[in-house]
Amino acid sequence: MKSSYEIRFARLDEQQAMREFIETHWRSGHILARSAEVFDWQYRNEACQRYNFVVGIETDTKEIHGALGFIPVSHFDPELEDQREIWLAVWKVREDRETSGLGLSMLMKLKQLTKAKSIGLIGLSEDSRQIFRALRYTCGNAEHYYLVNPERTTFKILGGFDDCYAHERAANDPAKRIVRLENDDIPTTLKGIESSQFDDQQRPYKTANYFLNRYARHPFYQYQMWSIANASHVAAVLVTRRVVANDSAVLRIIDLYGTATAIEATHGEFCKMLATENAEYIDFYNSGLHASSLETAGFLSRCSTSQVIVPNYFEPFEQKNVDLAFAYWTQDRSPYEFVKGDSDQDRPSAI
Repeated sequence: MKSSYEIRFARLDEQQAMREFIETHWRSGHILARSAEVFDWQYRNEACQRYNFVVGIETDTKEIHGALGFIPVSHFDPELEDQREIWLAVWKVREDRETSGLGLSMLMKLKQLTKAKSIGLIGLSEDSRQIFRALRYTCGNAEHYYLVNPERTTFKILGGFDDCYAHERAANDPAKRIVRLENDDIPTTLKGIESSQFDDQQRPYKTANYFLNRYARHPFYQYQMWSIANASHVAAVLVTRRVVANDSAVLRIIDLYGTATAIEATHGEFCKMLATENAEYIDFYNSGLHASSLETAGFLSRCSTSQVIVPNYFEPFEQKNVDLAFAYWTQDRSPYEFVKGDSDQDRPSAI
């Protein structure tokens, strides 16, 4: 007989049950199952005194048969609450029970409860992509760009190097500088970027406080922030994370605050950054940014390269290419951008 379910937000006293569900039915040894601290940092909603999970509770046994984790953009800045934008993360129903329709019911309940104006997810499986395509979400693959340190000739992380260090359109604007920000300078620099530089229709909408809480105050990862400035003002801030593997290191662009065109014609500045950080390369997953802006900064598209391997997995390290599929829906059909720091893509897998 088909089960009936109570579908609702998860309570604070259900943390252990949810982590056991993830361990048993999602992935054994997953960081969300192993670490209450990581789980709480990503999903605990203090303002509402609940977890940002929708759960399907079997009415007879009171067991969790399904869970849908989500991350509101406002999780990192409460002033964004009215934007009602969310990312989806963990989405799982038990395979050892008759749960037909429960996964979709949880998604519909989430949309109803949050009154979401936009929903996005990145890193989804092919099966999930088929579901979201049927739901008329916009689907695709994120672009993956990289720029190789010109001072390197041997590599321990980058694979299949083809002797191409930068795009042929790489250029340098002598008025532009990329400077690493000291911790004390980060809040002032972020809040000093003019609001007029942002497209109010672009989704998801982020603020200086979002960047401070999501990156500068991250409890597990150490992020670096870099100002991109011309002669008169700071036009953008880049968020990077330095990752070590095989006794070597790379830089990963995780997010960008400000006007994306600020990155144009900064090839020499990125080369200085790579030299300073002693990194093999810098890479950037994104969707929605103009390719021309990245190409004039020297970035190559990994998606159009057959042999070069620019790894995505580092905890543990796997030297293989990974295509990140995305899907999104916006109530008003606004344009949507993805970066590596969105959803749960740049969360710890080991601490």
